[in-house]
Amino acid sequence: MSASATPVAGKLGDYVIEDADAGTTVQYDVTGQGAGTLYGVRVDNTKNTVTSYIHFYDATSGVTVGTTDPEYIFPAVAGKVMEAWAPDGSAFSTGISYAVTTSGGTAGTGAPTSTVKVRLNAS
Repeated sequence: MSASATPVAGKLGDYVIEDADAGTTVQYDVTGQGAGTLYGVRVDNTKNTVTSYIHFYDATSGVTVGTTDPEYIFPAVAGKVMEAWAPDGSAFSTGISYAVTTSGGTAGTGAPTSTVKVRLNAS
C-alpha cells in the first residue's frame, strides 16, 4: 500500500499522511516536498501479536531496509495504538521516508503479519 498526503492547515504540520497497510516497502518523501518536519506519528498495531517498529529515514531514495541507518525508530506495541508528538517537530533535510518492520534497530527486516496503519503529521 502506498501512503497518501492530504494538505491541512494547522500548528502541527501542513500534511496528514495516512497509510492503511504499512510494511517493509519504503515510502519515500511522503509529503512530496523534499526537506520537511515531522510533528506527530500514530501507529495502529492492533491487528498484530508482536511489536512493530516504524523506521524513519532522511531520504528520497536509496534506502535498504535492514542496512540503511534510520534517523528514528518508533515502537508500536502489539495490539495497541501508539502516538508521539513533537510540537517543535523533528527536521528531515532531504525527505521524510519510512518503513515498518517487526524488529527494532537498523537490522530489522521482518514484515508485520497483519495490517499496520500509520498516520503522520508533517510539513
